[in-house]
Amino acid sequence: GHLGACRRRPPAGGDPFRQRYILGNFIQLGLAAVLPYWDAEGAQNKALCMAWLQGVRHLLQDLPPASVVKRCLDKEPQLEAQIEELWGSAATQRLFAALFTEAAAAPAPRRTTSPPPNPNRERPPLQDLRDTLRAKKKALSSILGLRKAPSGGDATRTGALPDFRQVQAEAAVFAAPAWLPAAHLSNLLLASWGSQSCLVGPAFRRPYLVTALWAWLSAPRHAGLLTAFVDGQAGVPTQAEEAFRAAFTLFCRLYTTFLLISDGKEFYEVQNPFPLASVTAISGLLIRLAFRLYATTDQLRHSLTPEAAQQWIQLRDLACLTVTQLRDRDTRRPFVPEGHWLIHGTPLWDRHMRNVDVHDPAALVALLEGGGGFGNVVASLPHSVPFDVRVKLFRAKVEAERNTHHVQNKKWLVTIRRQYLVEDGFQAFSGLPEGGDARLKAKLHVQFQNAQGLPEAGIDAGGVFKEFLTNCLKQVLDPAFGLFSSTADDHLYPNPQSGIAHGNHLRLLKFVGQVTAKALYEGIVANVPLAGFFLNFLLQQPNSVDDLVTQDPELFKNLMYLKSPDCDLEMMCLTFCVEDEVMGQKIKTDLRPNGEQIDVTPENLIFYIHAMADYKLNQQIAQQTRAFLQGFYEVLKPQWLQMFDRRELSLLMSGESRDLNVADLRQHTVYAGGYSSDHRVIKDFWSVLEHMNSEQQSKFLAFVTSCPKPPLLGFENLHPPMCIRCADDGEGGGLARTLGVRDVERLPTASTCFNLLKLPPYRTKRQLREKLLYSINAGSGFELS
Repeated sequence: GHLGACRRRPPAGGDPFRQRYILGNFIQLGLAAVLPYWDAEGAQNKALCMAWLQGVRHLLQDLPPASVVKRCLDKEPQLEAQIEELWGSAATQRLFAALFTEAAAAPAPRRTTSPPPNPNRERPPLQDLRDTLRAKKKALSSILGLRKAPSGGDATRTGALPDFRQVQAEAAVFAAPAWLPAAHLSNLLLASWGSQSCLVGPAFRRPYLVTALWAWLSAPRHAGLLTAFVDGQAGVPTQAEEAFRAAFTLFCRLYTTFLLISDGKEFYEVQNPFPLASVTAISGLLIRLAFRLYATTDQLRHSLTPEAAQQWIQLRDLACLTVTQLRDRDTRRPFVPEGHWLIHGTPLWDRHMRNVDVHDPAALVALLEGGGGFGNVVASLPHSVPFDVRVKLFRAKVEAERNTHHVQNKKWLVTIRRQYLVEDGFQAFSGLPEGGDARLKAKLHVQFQNAQGLPEAGIDAGGVFKEFLTNCLKQVLDPAFGLFSSTADDHLYPNPQSGIAHGNHLRLLKFVGQVTAKALYEGIVANVPLAGFFLNFLLQQPNSVDDLVTQDPELFKNLMYLKSPDCDLEMMCLTFCVEDEVMGQKIKTDLRPNGEQIDVTPENLIFYIHAMADYKLNQQIAQQTRAFLQGFYEVLKPQWLQMFDRRELSLLMSGESRDLNVADLRQHTVYAGGYSSDHRVIKDFWSVLEHMNSEQQSKFLAFVTSCPKPPLLGFENLHPPMCIRCADDGEGGGLARTLGVRDVERLPTASTCFNLLKLPPYRTKRQLREKLLYSINAGSGFELS
């Protein structure tokens, strides 16, 4: 009666927060009342519990959207405390008693690299556990607000069809688990309260509910049914489908919270809550499930009731979030076999994407813009599609935009002095209107001037521009220039003190962003070794504590030490304040309001670690990052890059750090002017190139193509292909000279616009080597011609 009255007359004048809080109190009282009947025998007891559940379902439908409450949790902290009470240890133990009993009887999974925690180790007292949960909850609330950019084996992956007879046999004996109503209730409450920080208590309270759920999901007795459910096959009874959907939904809610808070040591070494073998199996199932639901989203919306469709979409989004977090971990430190994340090439792809031709980028762009299954998959699960397909799709989107803006044949001509690459380039880009210009999409043509102020002989058909871009980026990214700092492994991120080196540092960083994006836009592979945590900004992805190890390994090591039992925090005398030294002066920055007066204690340690990582990775370079992104996004749309993770984006920008594949280059090289693949001079040339060291081979590539690295997907994708043409010394007898009858003294030259090497017909391999090395080391632009 009270619940019904509350539903008819929202309290406090319709205030959504007070309404939610009062309803929560009623639900809490009702839960306490029905718990004694929850696992009692008798149809009347079960009917009582089901009727109460149905009432809760109707009540929660009348609440304001969870997103509204999430923005105002600071105003109503009672809401967070309330969900913890609703999910108290006694309630969860009673609601999921059957699930915990079954999980306890299952064999414990093996951890492959590190032993499990010592079971004889003294457990912390209850109050310490509560304090730890409270600290994790506060840390998560902070992470969600601060971590934003300044602007199983092959069977788990391939989607192979289960044996239909096995599915039938398992379906015949399947019974809905006793804890299924509890899972429904939990999903209702957690979805309605809206704040992920409310999940910290349920996720980290022992015994772990998430491990018990996985023990049930992975039970051998319904392995065929589970596979059929994940892949959307026929033969799964309604009660099994309902149970799997509820279990996966709750599992993903809890596991995403675990992944968000736990650090790399907990994941890789302690392997808590799952060993890596189990994580591989989990990710394999979830990516297949998410792929199937994204591919059939439109069908679900048209064939089911709105409420039923929403349940599937909710599971789809949660599965995708879990897969994304696990994929991010794998990007930092691989733990799954190669190809694990791919769905393309499996029976699951063939069933849902049989009409998608991945070899036709233009058709893929049309499919992407038209939405539907393929568009949903690329937008949400891009790593299920091969990397080379996504690269071609990215290039096709660039060309489509060029055609849309009618800039395909437009030219933007700039004059650049070789001694002032950065200054002249900055001047040219600074003349563009704020917010971007069509010229940024057009072909940039560069006219070089030599040291005497005279135009060089080269005519830009693309190669001169590539040379300008790569050399300009090389200068501005050099830490000695002052705009960027380098990590221990020589990766780059904006220098927090860039304003000391350059008064106009923010304008310069915007220029660097424009030039970097222009290189990507034109498909130019340049040496842009940006740090992984900075690439996250380009992808609009948040950073985590684990990213700190790439920027400051020593600080990361010290922060992790604070969590060890050997650390005495009181002796450390730490506060929520960080001190930096700038030009000999010490500058203090509070990590939270009045942070210098707040001591770091075991209760707030997790918050301190996340706040310190947030300061180092995000806040300290916020101005510089905003400036870089402003210029970057004037050229490239951010959603285009979200098809890639940060490792793939690094490959897209800088190419692969590998030696030149001479065999691949030789296979895709053409000849002219009397040369052929079996010509003596050509054979000598390939022999000389094969015996060059890595640095010399890079210089050769830069000499011929203006880029020191091979094309991203091999020389098959070098356009136009490299051509070697015979170049004589200008005296008569043309064909005789191509046959090597006469000696020549002319140096090899190149037309980088056409990837053309003009190679005289030297009589000896030694002479060819000497002349070629002289040319590639001269650095004389077009003066050799």
